[in-house]
This record gives sequence, structure tokens and C-alpha cells, in this order.
Amino acid sequence: MTFRKWFNDFISEHNFSDLYTVEKSDYFRGITQNTDYWKIHLDMLEEYGIDDAASDISICDVGVWFGVWPYALKEYGFSNVYTTECQQHSISKQDSFSVLHPRFGIDPQELHIKPGQAFDLPGGQHDLITIMKSNVFWKTTEVIHYDGVNVNTQWQVTGADDVVHTFFTLYDVHDWEFFIDNIRKCLRPGGKALINPEPWCYDQIEHLSETRKFLEQYLQKTYNYKNQLSNFLVIEK
Repeated sequence: MTFRKWFNDFISEHNFSDLYTVEKSDYFRGITQNTDYWKIHLDMLEEYGIDDAASDISICDVGVWFGVWPYALKEYGFSNVYTTECQQHSISKQDSFSVLHPRFGIDPQELHIKPGQAFDLPGGQHDLITIMKSNVFWKTTEVIHYDGVNVNTQWQVTGADDVVHTFFTLYDVHDWEFFIDNIRKCLRPGGKALINPEPWCYDQIEHLSETRKFLEQYLQKTYNYKNQLSNFLVIEK
């Protein structure tokens, strides 16, 4: 059985219902009941060659959020799965994470990746690094929020339309060069980092064209899953 088939069966058949009182969001309920959300994850792992991978490869999932993905990897049989999460980017979810992460058998290391700052990953070097549906590459601290009275760096607000609006700038070429050099240091020889910045904005905004051209050397094809802009990069060592 392929990993894709196993994973789709896992999401369809596993009973997460007791956790819906812990994490009450429609988002969590949706990703634990519907396989559509996971299509790009599975495409990325097929690019890596997951069906031929040994069970003892070293995997690090950066930014686990709820932790469903590393939980599934461990349930499938991968024995060396490391995880990280950024408290600053998930402060509103700490109560539910304190229940979900132990339940899923993970203990994410705190990691806040910042542009131009070196970082290490738990477990040292890895065969596979996954950074899925990630806001790591949002530079939220460069956004100035002005409400007519106050000036601050608040980057997410709920508008009068009851829609959450998020504001950020993106990594430029220099930021990406530094990050790619750093992530390569976290890979074992022959290893791959699979990176999915979400949303994929580089094709949509003209002044980002220089960065898009730089990223083309690492780029896979552009996906469109239910009108969500998605793409992923493959960094190899």
C-alpha cells in the first residue's frame, strides 16, 4: 500500500471526535475529516520518495500546529520524527496544544525562525525536513498598523466584514539565500527539505518577480486546491 493510500484511509477512519471539545475550531474538525486538505502534503512526500524510504530515516516537521501530520508519520511506522512549533505564532492555541501534542505523542521544540538569523533543528541533521502550509516566510514585524490614533505592529485584525485580515511582507532573495544555506546545514547528505510557503504569492504580485525568478531553481509546479494558492520548493543537500 502506498503512503498516500494509507494516509487517506487513516484520516477517513481514525476517530478524532474526543478531541473536538479540546480544539473546537471548524479548521481542526475539517482537517481530521477531509483528505482534500492534505493533498499537497502527499504530493510533497511523493516527490521525496516516501514509499521507498526506510522506517528509521530522520524526519523533522517544522511548525506542527495541531500535530496531526507528525502523529500520522509515527503511526505509519517512522521511528525518528522530530517536531517544532513557534509559541509567538500560536499563542491563542496553547491550551489546546497542551492536550493535543501529548495525545499525538509529540513534544515540539520551540523554534522561531527569523529572517537572517541562524537556527538549529532538534535531532541535528535529517534525511527529510517538512515545512508545510507555513507562515515562516511572513515578515510580520515589518508591518505597521495605524488605526487613526495608535501605531503598532498588529498584523492580524478582524474587519467589519467579520473576516480576519492578515498583513505581512515576504522573504526577498537575500532572506531566502540565508534560509536555504541554513536549512541545508540541517540536512544529511542526500537529504531533502520540502517547503510549502502558504499562500504562494510570488506569481501574483509584480514587485515579487525577482524573488520568484530566484526560487524557480527549487520550484515544483503550482497547484490550485479549491482556489488556494499552493506551491512547494525542494532543497537538497
